[in-house]
Amino acid sequence: MESRRKLVLILSLLIITFLLIGTFSYHKLEGWNYMDSFYFSTITLTTIGYGDLHPTNDTSKIFTIIFVLSGVGIFLFALTVISSNIEHHEFINRKIVELVNKGANFNHKNKKLKKRK
Repeated sequence: MESRRKLVLILSLLIITFLLIGTFSYHKLEGWNYMDSFYFSTITLTTIGYGDLHPTNDTSKIFTIIFVLSGVGIFLFALTVISSNIEHHEFINRKIVELVNKGANFNHKNKKLKKRK
């Protein structure tokens, strides 16, 4: 359980790191404001690619190629692991609630049996 939390933390930090690298790089290379740079980095790493922004010079294009090749797989893997972890916790929580409810019903039945005697 602890190793799962560490993995999620590491992958979350990796996502944030990639987004920050992209944001600062596009701000510097393209002269975009930070919001546009962050937006483009996010749209690029999630492979959505609306096309409203795009690299305009060769340096930005080369950076984008490297950014995409190194980041997309890691980004999607991280999102998969994080969402799987959320599903795992929801499953565990449902099982705990079921067990608690069964225990409450069992205790409730035992109390009724005691009252009948």
